[in-house]
Amino acid sequence: MRPSRFLRAACILLTGALAATLWWGHLFLEHAQEDAIRAVDEFNADTERMMTVYDRPIPEGNVMQLWLQDDPQWAHVPYAGWTVGDSGCGLVCAAMALEYMTLQRVTPLQLADCVGDSCLTDGVNDMGKFCRYIEEAYPEYGIESTGQIWRIGDALALVRDGWLVFCGMSGELGDSEYDGHVVMLWMESDVSYWMRDPDSGGNSQRVWTEDELREVDWKYFYGIRGGLYGAQRN
Repeated sequence: MRPSRFLRAACILLTGALAATLWWGHLFLEHAQEDAIRAVDEFNADTERMMTVYDRPIPEGNVMQLWLQDDPQWAHVPYAGWTVGDSGCGLVCAAMALEYMTLQRVTPLQLADCVGDSCLTDGVNDMGKFCRYIEEAYPEYGIESTGQIWRIGDALALVRDGWLVFCGMSGELGDSEYDGHVVMLWMESDVSYWMRDPDSGGNSQRVWTEDELREVDWKYFYGIRGGLYGAQRN
C-alpha cells in the first residue's frame, strides 16, 4: 500500500522539525560552551587581579599584604560619606592586618561589605572599633588589642614585641602630606621599622628610623596581635 500524500507530508514536516531542533540545539550548546569558557576566563582574570599585590619581601620571610586605597577594584566604592579611595585609609589598614593575622584573603572591598559604617565615629575611621570588630568576628584566632595609646615610644615598643599598630596622624609623612590619615606600623628589623601606608606605595616599601618616626605628628595608636602571625616568625 502506498502512503497517502498526507502521511508523506507529515513525515517531511517531522523530519524537518527534527533537523531544525537538532540544529538549534547544536547552536545553543555551542553558545553555552562559549559563554562558559568566557565566564571561566573572566573569573581567572578577576582572580589574577585580586592576587596582584605590591609586596616587598622582608627579613625572616614575613610578608605583609599591601593594599592601596586607589586600587580600581575598590577605590570607587562608597565609604564614610565618600569613597574608599578618598576616606578608606583605616578600612584598608584593617584589611591588611586581618589578612596578615588570619592568612585568609581579606580585601578592602570584602571588609567594607562586612563592616559598612559600623567602624566609623562621626564619619571618620575609628581604629578602636575596627580592633573590636576583628576580635569579635574572628574569635578562633585569639586576637587581642590594646586601648588607645598616645606616645610614639609606647607604640614602637609594641611593634618590637610583635604587635601591629594602627597609627592616626596628620601632616607630612615621607612622600605625602595628609590632613588626617591612618597608617600601620607592622615590624621592626635592625632598629628600623616597616610601615604600610594605604595611600602611598613609596612610604610602604621603605624602612623608617625611629628618629624619622618621632618627627611625625601622631594623634593616637592602637595595637593588635594574634592569629597565625601574632608575633614575628623567626
